[in-house]
Amino acid sequence: MTIRNKILRYFSISIIPLLGVCLLMVYLVFDGYRQEEFRQRQQEKITSTLAYLSAFTEMDSEMLKSFNRTVIDSMLNEKLLIFDAGKSLVYRSLDDTQIGSVDMILGRLSPNTTQISLREGDYEVLGMYFESVGKSYYGIYKAYDEFGYTKLYFLRNILLGTFIAISVLLFVMTFLLSKHIAAPIHQVAMAIQQYKIGAKSFRLDMKGGSREVEVLINKFNELLDRIDLALMFQKNATHHISHELKTPLAVLVSNFEKMEQMEDDRELKDLLTKQKYMTMGISEVINVLLEISKKDTGTGLEEKRLRVDELLFDLCEELSVIYPDFMFSIDFGSSIEDPETLVFSGSESLIRAALSNLLTNCIRYGHSGMANILVAVRQETLSIEFTNKGETLSKKEVRSLFKPYFRGVNSKGILGNGLGLALVKKIMEVYEGDITYSIPEKNTNKFTLRLPLR
Repeated sequence: MTIRNKILRYFSISIIPLLGVCLLMVYLVFDGYRQEEFRQRQQEKITSTLAYLSAFTEMDSEMLKSFNRTVIDSMLNEKLLIFDAGKSLVYRSLDDTQIGSVDMILGRLSPNTTQISLREGDYEVLGMYFESVGKSYYGIYKAYDEFGYTKLYFLRNILLGTFIAISVLLFVMTFLLSKHIAAPIHQVAMAIQQYKIGAKSFRLDMKGGSREVEVLINKFNELLDRIDLALMFQKNATHHISHELKTPLAVLVSNFEKMEQMEDDRELKDLLTKQKYMTMGISEVINVLLEISKKDTGTGLEEKRLRVDELLFDLCEELSVIYPDFMFSIDFGSSIEDPETLVFSGSESLIRAALSNLLTNCIRYGHSGMANILVAVRQETLSIEFTNKGETLSKKEVRSLFKPYFRGVNSKGILGNGLGLALVKKIMEVYEGDITYSIPEKNTNKFTLRLPLR
């Protein structure tokens, strides 16, 4: 069922019955008022009749008939009976209407029970005990409230017509309002149905809707961005691996050819050492891609407690063998008092790959032969800053810095394929961290890793 139909159904089911109940209450209240008003008229008729009869000590039949015609016969199909204290009949009206419950009413009336009212079909019967001129009397009066019922039936027709008219109006208004309210959601649903996996240019752009719809559209577009990145990473996984390994493998082959022709043992040993680290780098790239693939497929990662400072020292020592002319200066912020604050739970291969990539970038793109590394803890977040002197990026380049295959102007003549920072960004997302680039001063590059401590 569509949202529009649900709004129409639920609103109609809740409002129209409530309207009917309200109008029914009006009808019942008026009916109660009619009954009370008619009962008062019956009481007045009984007492006024007795008062008039009491004014005469004797009354012949002709006078009684005249009295009935002029005084009593003012209501439709009425019958009046008056009894004395001994419940003996002293007066009967001349009409033919019969009262079927006279004995029951007289039996129940007493000085303690002064009034009894009941219905006989459409007629209303009132039994009444009262005193007049020091004497006790019982009166039973039966009549049909034609005037009251006429007004009641008129009110009933008015309320029924009102109910039908308002129900139709509510239905029409609800239909139009539900259509208007659900229109943006319906448009979003129709647009989503047109989406095909891999359609990179597909994005929702609907304006003029409610804030909730705008949030839904924005979140959906964010989801599409993540899907596109995941699909691109999956689609090009083989290309990533081959692209990343092509150059190192070619260098390996070239170095092996050189080693075949070498006669100097020292040069051969140095080349073997470089080959070892290059092979380790190839293995590390493969491991990173496989670990990220595990995370993307929901398989899970093998995590353990890592000392980030020890990883940094080990990586710097390994790189100093390959780049002996480059130096790393590692400082620790004043907030670090206990080495345990530098412990992070994660995959060693992924964290190692992220740190290694940033350290290598400092070497490749630095001009001073030195890089500064600052490790600090800020608000339960581990922050690692990599700062080096070198050519900086433009604002336009910064926007694409962490996208796959991006290479800035400062990368000319430097081997690489633009996947390193994209992998670092992906690794940070795995651990709900972040990486940012900034230019604190002229010709100074700074990358900042932020990892939540857990």
